[in-house]
Amino acid sequence: MAIGAAKTADALGLPKTVSLVTDGGGGDAKVTWDVDASNYDPAVTTIQTFTVNGAVTLPTGVANPNNVPLTTSIKVTVNKIPQSQMTATTTSQETSGENSAASMAIDGNPETLWLTKWDKSDVLPQSITLNLGGAYKVNKVTYLPRQSGLNGNITSYNVYVSTDGVTFTKVASGSWANNNVEQFLTRQMHHMSSSKQRQVLTAGHRLRRLASLQQRL
Repeated sequence: MAIGAAKTADALGLPKTVSLVTDGGGGDAKVTWDVDASNYDPAVTTIQTFTVNGAVTLPTGVANPNNVPLTTSIKVTVNKIPQSQMTATTTSQETSGENSAASMAIDGNPETLWLTKWDKSDVLPQSITLNLGGAYKVNKVTYLPRQSGLNGNITSYNVYVSTDGVTFTKVASGSWANNNVEQFLTRQMHHMSSSKQRQVLTAGHRLRRLASLQQRL
């Protein structure tokens, strides 16, 4: 869940129903979440984990003769840096044949792509740099490859971080499988303080394609 999400059940992605197990079988029941009573603060820009309590409404025809408490709770973690506040620049992007600019990597849409130039004039390595819109201690990067085909997937990378956008420090490197599965980088990040991140692509399959990048605290 993104940092700064509104203090509402919908914004926090809370489920509208919970599963019931009764003598007559299973089913779903509506739940009303008391988000206002939780200790979540949308103004806080660091990771938050909190509990939200909810009241369950039984479906019509379901009785509660044993007076089982109709309450539930859910634990929520808010730790994603909002993509809406980020900007992206790159050393190569395709904007002539189609709009596959760097900004497509952080638009939240898995169907759009950032592409390097179609004519392959920009050889590897290439990079994409994200301005996170603030200084954060990042410990996870999520990479979503294109969801149609394998052409252009990133298979080898370096990650650099910076607090001033001028001096970048390498904090991670590695490889990803050539498939459509969402990839994660966590072990090497170690809560690095960063306001800008640069991903340098050192290997890939033909055109470099990236559907989404996300950072978590």
